[in-house]
Amino acid sequence: MGAEEESTAILYPFTISGNDRNGNFTINFKGTPNSTNNGCIGYSYNGDWEKIEWEGSCDGNGNLVVEVPMSKIPAGVTSGEIQIWWHSGDLKMTDYKALEHHHHHH
Repeated sequence: MGAEEESTAILYPFTISGNDRNGNFTINFKGTPNSTNNGCIGYSYNGDWEKIEWEGSCDGNGNLVVEVPMSKIPAGVTSGEIQIWWHSGDLKMTDYKALEHHHHHH
């Protein structure tokens, strides 16, 4: 999985359809209001670990929504990790949605 991952990273596995690339990959986070956060959507493709980086700040209610176009993820990829690298306060993923698939994280 790549040595460049930070030891403090928080990792959430995800699964998606291997061929449907319409719409957005939407991730919902909950954390400290107005905190600064970043991370990536990571996946393995042709034996290489690829990542799509994201960043954002929680709003006054502690909500952060990250949207990445599904078209950025190559066809054939069916799983990977949602990673939180940096969070100035607390941050956790509550759920993610890739098209018709909706996954709630307990």
